[in-house]
Amino acid sequence: MSFNADRVRHFSGVQPDESAMGAIITEAPRPEITEFKGSKEYYRKELEKIGPMTYEEKVISFAFLLVVGLAVLKPLYAQYVKGPYFAWLSFSPLFFIVASLLFFWPARTKKGENIISIPTLVSHFPVTILFIWPASVALGTILNDTGVSAVFAQWLQPFIAAGDVAAISAVTIGSNGLSQVTSDTATAGVMMPLVIKAFSHWNGLEYGAVAFIWIAGASLSFSYATASATGAQGIVAGYGANLQRMFVYGIIGGVISIVITILYFWITVAVLKLDFYILPPSTG
Repeated sequence: MSFNADRVRHFSGVQPDESAMGAIITEAPRPEITEFKGSKEYYRKELEKIGPMTYEEKVISFAFLLVVGLAVLKPLYAQYVKGPYFAWLSFSPLFFIVASLLFFWPARTKKGENIISIPTLVSHFPVTILFIWPASVALGTILNDTGVSAVFAQWLQPFIAAGDVAAISAVTIGSNGLSQVTSDTATAGVMMPLVIKAFSHWNGLEYGAVAFIWIAGASLSFSYATASATGAQGIVAGYGANLQRMFVYGIIGGVISIVITILYFWITVAVLKLDFYILPPSTG
């Protein structure tokens, strides 16, 4: 592998921080925290060991930010890139194209190698993804083909009829609650088909389910209570984390996340009706 493997080991478990859970993690468990001096010095030394970013790491970082930037900013330029010739600007093809280019991009640290190689992929690619994600997609397909999604979608109708706040709350609570006790991937496989079916013409919109795909996706991401919820929890559990404490504070964090999510999407979807959340990227 031509980029610094130590850097990967140091940061492979880092995930984007949610401010609400950050407050709980740093404040609520404080009685069990043993503070020690020299912590800043420790991290300074560790960063010195890692050293500055290599050329290969800079290229990979730029490639990742480029793809994410193009995907996030697509509503701003979607109207100019319509048609089959621009289909490659979708999120999945972009990632595949950029990753493929890195297999042919020459490295500088080690002459004769490329930034990504087959040995690198074999050694560092999380193989479990090949089983988890297809299983989730297959589960969603089964729910649709067997008609189960239509049945569950009918159960959501009373919440839809009760108004936007009730609908947003039901999707948020259901998605978050399920992800806390299973996994975010499994929850996505269950909830997305149901949401698409139930909210297909929400408020008369042709793509009414788009807003609730956002809501369900955000809600199921705040899963903290069990070791199976996400890969991060599984890692810390493997290193001996207190699972009972994880569950208690994970549920507390989940409740806080539910409240924040409901308020956020009530403002952006129900009150402001922002196109970013209501319309598909190609039309927004």
